[in-house]
Amino acid sequence: MELIRRYAWMLALAGSVLLGGAGIGYYTSGYHLDGAPTWLAVAGGILLVLYPVLDREGVVDTLSSRTVRLGSGATLVVAMFAGLAGALFVLAERNDTTWDLTSDAQHTLADQSITVARGLTESIEVKSFFVGSNPGRAEFHRIAELLEEHTDQLAIEHIDPLRQPRLASANEITGDHGTVLLRLGDVERRLEWPFTEERFVEALVTVSSKVTHKICWAVGHGEPDPDDSYTERGLGAVVVELESLNYQVMRQQVPTEGIDRSCEALVVVRPKEDWLPYELEALAAYLAEGGRVVMLLEPGLAPGLGDELQRYGVVVGNDLVIDVNPANQMMGVDDPAFVVLSGRGVLSHPITEGIGAALVFPLARTVAPNRERAGVEVRGLLQTSEAAWAETDPDGAEVGPDDHELQGEVPVGAVVEIIDPSVLEVAASTQSAPVPPPEPEPIDLEGLEAVPEPVDTLEDRVPAPIDFEGDIGRAVPYDFAPKPGGRLVVFGDSDFASNVFLPLGNNRDLFMNTVAWLVEEDSQLGERPDAGDTLEITSFGEAMLCIVSVFLVPGGALLLAIAAWLRRRRL
Repeated sequence: MELIRRYAWMLALAGSVLLGGAGIGYYTSGYHLDGAPTWLAVAGGILLVLYPVLDREGVVDTLSSRTVRLGSGATLVVAMFAGLAGALFVLAERNDTTWDLTSDAQHTLADQSITVARGLTESIEVKSFFVGSNPGRAEFHRIAELLEEHTDQLAIEHIDPLRQPRLASANEITGDHGTVLLRLGDVERRLEWPFTEERFVEALVTVSSKVTHKICWAVGHGEPDPDDSYTERGLGAVVVELESLNYQVMRQQVPTEGIDRSCEALVVVRPKEDWLPYELEALAAYLAEGGRVVMLLEPGLAPGLGDELQRYGVVVGNDLVIDVNPANQMMGVDDPAFVVLSGRGVLSHPITEGIGAALVFPLARTVAPNRERAGVEVRGLLQTSEAAWAETDPDGAEVGPDDHELQGEVPVGAVVEIIDPSVLEVAASTQSAPVPPPEPEPIDLEGLEAVPEPVDTLEDRVPAPIDFEGDIGRAVPYDFAPKPGGRLVVFGDSDFASNVFLPLGNNRDLFMNTVAWLVEEDSQLGERPDAGDTLEITSFGEAMLCIVSVFLVPGGALLLAIAAWLRRRRL
């Protein structure tokens, strides 16, 4: 044992050498701790710990000596603290964890942003053009660094247009606020100031997606114009949201055109008139062939369309949802029909996953799942609190829950997946296959006059326009091929997606997630980033901030220094 204590100092020497080697390896490897630097640091730390354990008496004698206490002891303490700081730095870098304490989570990515970043499979070239200390530079760098924590597919290059003018000119950089270019192959997206997380993630989705989804907007029954971005009840804002991603929104004249098979999803919003029987059959055929539909209905409108949805296991009530629970009402709104859904009211489903804020439904009717319907899988999506009921006579003298009305947790949203399309009982098609064009007549090269006149023309062979209205079977394609996989989402309110209510709570996320789920764009599911709050400081606040930061804090430090000097003079 005495021999071990005598040569224990060699462990300290070896440990110091190993730590020095770890530092050199960390520096030469480009500040990476993976591999040899980590093992050298761990081994060196173990040896340094073993030295005082094996030679405690020698360490105690050395530390208690006059030389160490008055001279080299300070150096040793400094070295120990430097080693401790280095070890803490290694642990912090190996276990990088951040906490965002801002009220609007400015330094935390939204769930959908993380999903998009982790879903990138190809490297995206990102070039940022900023002049000097442009304020947009820090804003963009913050977002880029947060995204780089979740993906290694972003090749970011920072360029100063003043230092590389030819490169800036080649990319048509002219603005003073900064420009960001994203490129993947032949697809390019340009971002100008302001640089927000939402816009950057949308650009990533647009560049990385190889598919443009065709979304059809049903018209012909009094539905709102998809281009109406100005009126409060218009839905142009949500259409702009869709078109900013990889969606193409097209009008679909259902009464005259039926439903195009190329529509990846059909959006039906607030129809004022009921669909005719042949239109309902076209809808059934579309869903039976694996089509995707979302319906935003409104109380009191198109009752026949609501009744037709029983075909798919959805029971739509001719009523108005009333919720008197104060927790489900918006501050400043006294109308109990103005329902706010949150917590238990948002049921588990990929559409609602990650929705943390409330959903605002200004006027809603009941949309209940009929789980006994065979061949379809129906689930509730949204529901009110237990203090709600479905009022069937909202214009009556006395409004209150009756025994015949639905009470409790009233459902206002449902989702359907069609397992067996045969249960929809789509009418047999009465269409005929299109007639192919006639074969060209042979040309008599010896005498053109001898060429016989055609017996009939192409117009004679093409059938007359299909009379959908006269026969519901004509609304079904002649080559109707049913298959499982159709999806239908029904909401009892349409105003939640309108221009005025779309920004409230998670209304935008609900609609965008619904469309993404219908077309199976899983990377676009989740809660989307918000614009964030702006910090506004008043003149009084600016004055107080100046006094505290310029006078009080430095002045306090100066007073403490003077007090310590005077006390030392008295000793």
